[in-house]
Amino acid sequence: MKIETSQQIFDVIETICDLVLVNLLWIIFCIPVITIGPATAAMHYVVRKIVVGDGYKVFKSFMHSFSQNLKQGIPVGLLTVGLTFLCFVDFYVAIHLTGWMSIACWAIGLLTALIALDLWVVAFALLARYQMAFSQLMKDTFLLAMAHPLIIVANIGLLAILPVLCLIFNPFITYVIPVALVTIGAIPGYVTERMLRRPLAKLEQSGKDDDNLQS
Repeated sequence: MKIETSQQIFDVIETICDLVLVNLLWIIFCIPVITIGPATAAMHYVVRKIVVGDGYKVFKSFMHSFSQNLKQGIPVGLLTVGLTFLCFVDFYVAIHLTGWMSIACWAIGLLTALIALDLWVVAFALLARYQMAFSQLMKDTFLLAMAHPLIIVANIGLLAILPVLCLIFNPFITYVIPVALVTIGAIPGYVTERMLRRPLAKLEQSGKDDDNLQS
């Protein structure tokens, strides 16, 4: 019993260390901005292997997926970043307007934020798994997000945790922020991969995307 408990503790520590490492790699490879797409796909690729317990080496697996998704990941990443920036602009403008113009900007901002969140949460998880055309990736992203809205809700909740923690632990904010930085990508990725595991496994078992699976 003690041996099993010790092994479980070791597995948890190993998982946490791997998530921190892949998150640091993700941050580093996102610095050029243009590589945010392939870097995020690579992060999901490694996190998926962590979730399923597949054999992997964090750095080697990350670089493998990064190079494999470089060409397609760049436009998807730029689109996602552009939509994210646009939604913040809409919110900023809405705050400084009144009446119907403000309401319209809030509506556009919320719609843009929802589309951007779908891309951040689902598109890169699919990109890490399958080789597909851009149009098919967009279609499958929104269909999967609509079919499993709890995945989006869970990620919104995770995004809301950081400001809440900063408010609660304001005297310790210098400790909260570094912890957030080393987990901000991998933890939502881990939650997403666990929630996507079953629906995507059913899809793969049906044979629909067998030919498009990435190695």
